[in-house]
Amino acid sequence: MNSSTKKTTLLIFGFIIVLSIWIIIYLLKIYNPLILPSPLQVFKKFIFMFTKVNFIQSFVNTFIRIIISFSISAVIGIIIGLIVGYYKLLDDLTKGIVDFIRSIPGIAFFPLFILFFGVGELSRLMVSLVIAIPIIIIETKYGVIYSNKLRKNLGKLYNLSKYKLFTKIIIPEVSPYIFTSLKVALSLTIIVVLVTEMIIGTSFGLGNLLILSQFQFETDMMFALIILLGLIGLLLNLVFNLIEKKIFHWR
Repeated sequence: MNSSTKKTTLLIFGFIIVLSIWIIIYLLKIYNPLILPSPLQVFKKFIFMFTKVNFIQSFVNTFIRIIISFSISAVIGIIIGLIVGYYKLLDDLTKGIVDFIRSIPGIAFFPLFILFFGVGELSRLMVSLVIAIPIIIIETKYGVIYSNKLRKNLGKLYNLSKYKLFTKIIIPEVSPYIFTSLKVALSLTIIVVLVTEMIIGTSFGLGNLLILSQFQFETDMMFALIILLGLIGLLLNLVFNLIEKKIFHWR
């Protein structure tokens, strides 16, 4: 059994254990079925969700918010990180500011953004950006700082332009750092988008559906949504890992 097969087997076994514990707790009636529904009931609700137009619209809206927030964060964070990492003076000027912003819980900015931008999509977007961008900047910056000095010196020796120095030497060296930061940033973006949807609500969004199912005691719906979010996170993580293995096959 190779390493990949072993990990997959352990993953499946872990899910089976959790499901078994859930079934036992339900059968023993430790909790009221209204609070902890049966796995079969949740599974039926999970399938039923995809037949509802309201759910499809909520899923699409949340997914679009995540993609837009993550894409903007990635572009801004990588560009600033590369520049700040390359120029030490800029690093010294911005290090304290970036560390300060990163140390503040991102959701704490939400009331401030609501005051400035109102209750809408822009406030949600700004919270996502203020959380994700510093992480990408820091990882990218240190990737540039710790990238192979010999290769950079060779680039300067052969009088490569800054564009070629970045594209041929620095970016390939920094790519693993960037990729790691993007995985973390994506996870945080998903969390922030859902939390902001739950806090102020929205016409369509998975976070809004989740909080409504709690208020209406539709616990089977609530569990189904939680499982869906877990599967989305798991799938995105697997995609990132596959891309990482494809690009950085030597690691």
